Amino acid sequence: MRPDLKNVFGMLPSTRSAALAVFSATLLTLSFPDFDLSPLAWFGLVPMLVAVSYERDSSAKAFLTGWLTGTLFFFGTCWWLTFAPITYAGMSWWLAYLLLLGVCLVAGVFVGVFALVLSAALRRFGDVAVFAAVFIWPASEFARYWITGNNWNAIGYSQAFASGIVWLSSVGGIYLISFAVVAWNALIAFSVIRFLAKGSDVKRSLAASAAGLIVLASAIFGLVRLREPLPKSEAGARVTVIQPNVPMDGLDPQRHEALLAMHFRDSSSALRAARREKPADVPSLIVFPESPMLFQWGEDARLREVLGDFAAATDSFLLFNSAERDAADGAYHNSAVLIDGRGGPASRYDKIFLLPFGEFIPFPEPVASWMPAFVGNFKHGTEYDVLSVGDLKAGVMICFESHFGSHTAEYVANGADVIIEMTNDGYLGRTPVLRQHLANSVVRAAETRRPVIRATNVGVTAYIDELGEVVEEAPVYTGLTRSWLVPRSDGTRTLYVRFGDWFAWLCSLLTLAVSSVSFARSRVARA
Repeated sequence: MRPDLKNVFGMLPSTRSAALAVFSATLLTLSFPDFDLSPLAWFGLVPMLVAVSYERDSSAKAFLTGWLTGTLFFFGTCWWLTFAPITYAGMSWWLAYLLLLGVCLVAGVFVGVFALVLSAALRRFGDVAVFAAVFIWPASEFARYWITGNNWNAIGYSQAFASGIVWLSSVGGIYLISFAVVAWNALIAFSVIRFLAKGSDVKRSLAASAAGLIVLASAIFGLVRLREPLPKSEAGARVTVIQPNVPMDGLDPQRHEALLAMHFRDSSSALRAARREKPADVPSLIVFPESPMLFQWGEDARLREVLGDFAAATDSFLLFNSAERDAADGAYHNSAVLIDGRGGPASRYDKIFLLPFGEFIPFPEPVASWMPAFVGNFKHGTEYDVLSVGDLKAGVMICFESHFGSHTAEYVANGADVIIEMTNDGYLGRTPVLRQHLANSVVRAAETRRPVIRATNVGVTAYIDELGEVVEEAPVYTGLTRSWLVPRSDGTRTLYVRFGDWFAWLCSLLTLAVSSVSFARSRVARA
């Protein structure tokens, strides 16, 4: 073999380490929707941590071990990204999956960097450094968020539907849940590493690990049990949401009008039934999802007439999605428009966090103007407008915005009693994205201790209470309405609302400190 090729192959992790990386990626994938085997996340990192320990003497091998794990994990949980280009753009399946692989390779780099830093710590401090994973991993997720603007399927989201544990996010956000999951993995990995090692202290190490697992389990169970009961608050509004199940293709004007009429009729029936159960002085709000029908309320006189008449006839506030023109420069916003019971405009929110490549091109001009976005080129909003429905204050997140904890925290800091999410995932089919997206909303509710009401086109429409429990989840790909009496909040602000991503910053600082010491020591040793 040529010397240069021999050097290249010498940088690759061993077959054993590669197999462990694949095993970790498989376990983590199974812990997310639609598999929903969330307990596997508490063991899923163990094989990779053991593999990184094996490869600790080579930064390149450790990095590649983590990179392989991350790439396969993101590919296994985000394969649904290929649905739209294959189904609607006619792209060849092999090209769609090849492009997806490229995206996953980029996302996997952050897991590779995690493994790289951890391997340096293991070289410097020995086996006990595996516990540094508890803050290096959240720091790597935080770095992925800041660099790419996306932290989809952070490991903490695997626990969104696990009873109780999601409450931890009210203290430190999604990163504290990731911390708890990784801590359990690190304890098990330390036991495995010491068991496989030679030395007289193995039994003592295993005993210490077992004790650590018991203490950690007790701490997590205690935190779950200590969560505060929900305060009893007076009703703020009756909120009725519409899941229209509008198809994403083949929608001609006649079908459009038929769907519109049908769902106005259904929502009117649901509202009449709901009014028999609500206090007389509580206002009503009807919510449409993020629209696949491209409403333009500000420029469509017929639409204003229809929606205004409907709001007046039902004596309800009406919240719907619309493409609204910016008065300053004529650009369009992806907006949520609220009209009152007289059909007049009440307020409007312009989407702040737009979907990259879907709603805007994340490149500077003139490159951005050369590349069309999948849905359209929208302008970013700038204001966290809290919408008033009587005495109830609501923050709005439109689709992708449910991914950002800072977004809902800002609303609650501004006085929001409830968060309303308007979403359309219909262009991604019956894929895991429906419940993965729901998982984001669950964490947003728990972080802020505010209910989240999801109004979606095809699903998952749901009511999520202040502790992150999904109280009612509607079936997907079905036209339906749901109605809930939403309470006003008691004004409580969680630690996360008050201090934001403080825990992620703490993990990042600890990671920088450990990295500096570990890599500096490595350079001295080589010298």
